[in-house]
Amino acid sequence: MLPMIEKFASRGHSVAILDTILPVEKQKPFIHHIRAPLPIVPSNDEERRQFSFLLWSTRLIQPTFAFVYHMSNKDFGLLLSNYSEQVTEIVNTDWDLIVVDDIFWSFGFALTTMRQRLWESSGGGQGQRKRPHYLVYATSGTSVTVHNSIRATGRSWVERPQMCAFLPTDEESAFTTARFSHRVSNFIEIFMEFISVNFIVERFLMPNIAKFGVPNFNWFEFLWHSEMFFFENIDRMGMPLAVGPEMIATGAHCEMNKNLLKLPGELSAFMEKPNSKGVLYVAFGTHVDWKYAPEHLLNAFFDAFNRLTDYQIIFACKGCEEKPKNLNQNVMIVKWAPQNEILTHPNTKAFITHGGFKSVREGICAAVPLIIMPVFAEQAHNAHVLLKTRIASAVINKFYITETNLFNTINNMLSRSDDHIARAKKLREIYLDRPIPSMDEGIFAVEHRIFGQKHGNGWVQYTRRNGMKMGWMEFAHLDLIGIIFFAALILCL
Repeated sequence: MLPMIEKFASRGHSVAILDTILPVEKQKPFIHHIRAPLPIVPSNDEERRQFSFLLWSTRLIQPTFAFVYHMSNKDFGLLLSNYSEQVTEIVNTDWDLIVVDDIFWSFGFALTTMRQRLWESSGGGQGQRKRPHYLVYATSGTSVTVHNSIRATGRSWVERPQMCAFLPTDEESAFTTARFSHRVSNFIEIFMEFISVNFIVERFLMPNIAKFGVPNFNWFEFLWHSEMFFFENIDRMGMPLAVGPEMIATGAHCEMNKNLLKLPGELSAFMEKPNSKGVLYVAFGTHVDWKYAPEHLLNAFFDAFNRLTDYQIIFACKGCEEKPKNLNQNVMIVKWAPQNEILTHPNTKAFITHGGFKSVREGICAAVPLIIMPVFAEQAHNAHVLLKTRIASAVINKFYITETNLFNTINNMLSRSDDHIARAKKLREIYLDRPIPSMDEGIFAVEHRIFGQKHGNGWVQYTRRNGMKMGWMEFAHLDLIGIIFFAALILCL
């Protein structure tokens, strides 16, 4: 989302961000940061230990997914109690457009719904208030399936792996609609999502929305009045999905590669060893703390690295306090690494990643072959899609990892690195090839359809689908099934 926000600012728009987490040194001078730092969870050793246990011993399931909405509600409560001045500034500002994350941000749901209700209560287009405009922005590799059903997109519940997908073990186990077991697994997860998100979360897990002054919040009202839906997942490749005219893919860009920094001298020298066949880069994002990882798993990585003597290996390992004594000199352990600069280096042959969408996009843009080891969140979904589209060259299952299968997976890929790199370059071309750059399409839509006001009281009135008014009984065709059942019963009698 940040690259698009920066692009809006560069085009002369006044942009403000409710900033609850970004360090002060990373703030942009041309963006107004409304600072309201909230506690980062996990915040202490015991919480980090518990969180890491969940990361390594479980996969994301719907009850866990619903719990994160509950945590978002707690953050909303802290925002209201600790930062009333900032909240007042946001509520009283007459924004031309509000951008809301599609999941886990109760304040955004409450603010937009409140402004819409106030506008309607003041007479709508007949009153003095300006019509509120907001769009929903999905920054993860996928969005909530039941929300897409509310949008009446016509998507099947079994055509693509959903957010809480099972972890693949190899390319053959990647999700396919041809397998009945995969369709059943997908349906069960989405049905649980339907119960947890549409009923439990909506009614019980976000009470601070009502305390804010928005009683009886519901997803239908929130999504019905949203003008657009931007998303950043892999689209148009392998597993395309139906979209409406207000749904725009904005993630297919390589903006992050425009302002690359020079590699530090030590890192540059390490990557350019003359007797090396290339560089293997390993990184699992900011949330994976290897300090609490199972010992056998960390040892499997170190032992596999020791066998890859022909390659330089950079392991960005949060929680690795010091390099193990028995680790070869061709392995560098760092707490943090300049990821884009490493990936775009010509000597980089492969990237082992957790499969978070930001890292995946950076790998695609650098045309580096990917090996995916999903750990948590929507990363299993991403792994299935990346295997299906062949963006990922291989997958590692965290539950079955050993030194031998890890070494074989990496070595098999590196032994054919030239072929994999050639394919990665071709896939990058396909990913970026579209009539208009994806971010430019999103900006055009906002500037012409919302700011331009060329369509009366709102462009959204021409894009809403009547299917959104259908209840879940009608959506699942239960009324028709009931008629057919009773008709058949009468005929049988």
